[in-house]
Amino acid sequence: MMLILDSVPRTHALRGLPKTMKFMEDEMNFILFRGHHTMGGATFSNEVTIMTGTLITDFEKYNNSWKGKYDDVPFIWKNFSDSNYVTLDNEDCPDWHTFNFGGRTGFTKKPFDYYLRPYYLAQEKINGKLTKRSMWIDHEKKVKGRRETEGFYYDPLICMEGKPIYDFLLEYTWDFLNVFNPRDVPSFSLSFLAWPNHDYLPSIRILEEPLFKLFQNIKRSPSIYENTIIFFMGDHAFRWANYSYTPEGLLERDLPLLSIRVPERFERKFPELAQNLRDNAGRVTSQVDIFKTLAHLHKLGLQGPAKQGRRQYGYSRKYGRSLFEEIPEERDCADAKIPEQYCACNYPLYSKTFDFTKFTYD
Repeated sequence: MMLILDSVPRTHALRGLPKTMKFMEDEMNFILFRGHHTMGGATFSNEVTIMTGTLITDFEKYNNSWKGKYDDVPFIWKNFSDSNYVTLDNEDCPDWHTFNFGGRTGFTKKPFDYYLRPYYLAQEKINGKLTKRSMWIDHEKKVKGRRETEGFYYDPLICMEGKPIYDFLLEYTWDFLNVFNPRDVPSFSLSFLAWPNHDYLPSIRILEEPLFKLFQNIKRSPSIYENTIIFFMGDHAFRWANYSYTPEGLLERDLPLLSIRVPERFERKFPELAQNLRDNAGRVTSQVDIFKTLAHLHKLGLQGPAKQGRRQYGYSRKYGRSLFEEIPEERDCADAKIPEQYCACNYPLYSKTFDFTKFTYD
């Protein structure tokens, strides 16, 4: 199970979701990674790396058209699908879907068993746009009776089936786990939540109770809790408004949220791998390591017979390290393929010399 929050760094999750993060650590034994790095300033560059194991520059060589189709890309979820896992893609903003944003064609064939983008698009036709375009607001301009800092503002009170869209997405994720109970049916789920956390820094607090409820439900369901590996993570950090140009905000740009939980039976069966995961939480890691970790899990849990011959893992095997393998303490950003401008190790240097007013996002 992968649950990705758009634009959420680790420290912002600790500030904005204190009850949920504490519950995850104290009651569910999540491992919070402290040196995990982004690969770029936008969702696409990070998700490409997570799902294909290659860097965005290499990916563009394989797919050099902005409007190109991605049906034949060797995404990691296809390996799981070939091994009889039921797959889910649940992303809350169909216009800005990772593989459709900016005029990309995306997919012409259904990429997942349960692919919700067509359903969200149909709801838009019935009920109007699910999301309202964010708008720049001036510093301390009053919006709905509140004072906001400069940046994007998003109205989070967008409903779907009579409930906020984030409630719909998280409840659908929970329903998927119940219908395809991991005790009986292997599954790969990718849920991506952009709203309301993408545009307005404090709005992550709105997600506190819905997320707490989801994790509490998982904890209370032994068949799900004992058979599900969970990746709770961000793709990149918050990059709008004045806060993102403070010393703290500049550092947070490099370090997205990553918290992982493995069941106790996994720890009993693979104690060395589980210990490596804990040890690696304090070392330099990046999104390319997530791909290697998913590939590692797929190999550990191969379900057979396969629907078709085993396909290769992504585009390249030369990048990244599985988080279940020991990562050297001395690992640096170059080894983790982290671009120089996103390396937190460089922060004391580039914070004084880098012109962040000209910061570009891929």
